[in-house]
Amino acid sequence: MAATCNSFYLVISGDSCSAIATSQGISLANFYAWNPAVGSSCAYLGLGGYVCVGIIGYTATPTTATATTSTSTGNGITTPTPVQTGMVSTCNDFYLVVSGDSCSSIATSQGISLTNFYAWNPAVGSSCAYLGLGDYVCVGIIGYAATTTTTTATTATSTGNGITTPTPIQTGMVSDCDTFYYVVSGDGCSSIATSQGVTVAEIEEWNPAIGTDCTSLWLETYICVGIVN
Repeated sequence: MAATCNSFYLVISGDSCSAIATSQGISLANFYAWNPAVGSSCAYLGLGGYVCVGIIGYTATPTTATATTSTSTGNGITTPTPVQTGMVSTCNDFYLVVSGDSCSSIATSQGISLTNFYAWNPAVGSSCAYLGLGDYVCVGIIGYAATTTTTTATTATSTGNGITTPTPIQTGMVSDCDTFYYVVSGDGCSSIATSQGVTVAEIEEWNPAIGTDCTSLWLETYICVGIVN
């Protein structure tokens, strides 16, 4: 830890390096510089330990706006607070960021593209490093219609293989699937593929609705992780 540290933060369940940096109004680069023991990818952030979030002579500049309710210019929509600075002024749909959220998971759950999410919420950064827990983000603007991926609501049997398919699932799953995985918070195509002994390419082939970059993977749905040989 930096010898000149004069501000500390107690790490609790659900914290990440980027979330702590955002909430404390410091850059992720400074957080890593002041806390080298956490590692370059935050792999060693320790629950119950204190980390440095300020040093002598440094003034934090939080990205969150003031806590008063405001109306976005020209659209007549009341904007909830707190929000991060720079949110698009035509926003008319908002989402409160909670522990475990990521830009990708929010975009997927709200039926918008990750590109639009970043465009409407520039303060989160180009890689989602500054997504702020407890802040509202924009997930819809005037004139934009979200296109959510639909799920099947009834239990079905995949044609020709006699295997009962659990629900809900995303549309387009291959009909010869015989092994399923339930997606939970924190999952990604890569981690699922590794745990199930298949490749990411196979997961994308068997579950086309998730997209080629896994950007449309839905939480709390079943995906195919194995097919009839």
